[in-house]
Amino acid sequence: MFDYKLIELGMDIFLILGAVWVGTLMIKVFKQSYDKTLDRVMEYLEKKDDRKDQLKLVKDFDHYYAILTYHMEAAFEIIHKDNILVYSLDGVKPREEDLDNLAREFVKLVMRLVGPNMFEVFTDLFGDEDTLFFIIMDYFNRRFEDDEIRASAIDNLKESEEI
Repeated sequence: MFDYKLIELGMDIFLILGAVWVGTLMIKVFKQSYDKTLDRVMEYLEKKDDRKDQLKLVKDFDHYYAILTYHMEAAFEIIHKDNILVYSLDGVKPREEDLDNLAREFVKLVMRLVGPNMFEVFTDLFGDEDTLFFIIMDYFNRRFEDDEIRASAIDNLKESEEI
């Protein structure tokens, strides 16, 4: 009649093939799950490192701002000596477009003075380049408005007109 050993052998082969197929499927699923988990872990670690760097920047804000201020003062002295002093001595304020050009030159000079590495640090410290440029231009505008030479020249002109 029937050879049961052949049927058992067929069933064993069927079970083995099924187990191999299930095992292969499980390996694929496990690998996909592993890859997703690994990606999430790496993303977390990168964010954690970014947070550590940001925390360090915040903790040392005074030091970084002092460095930036030093370079802004140096840049202002250069711009003032080369471009603004003429207006200051005459007690005249430059035209708006000239002032805008001077402010842009000032930002470029500050960027050159701090260098690319520190510029990147300052960009990280203040969030983005636009905010950093705004802070630098605000410094320039405040220093320009507080120009003592121009103020004394205006006072001298007023006194000479009164006499």
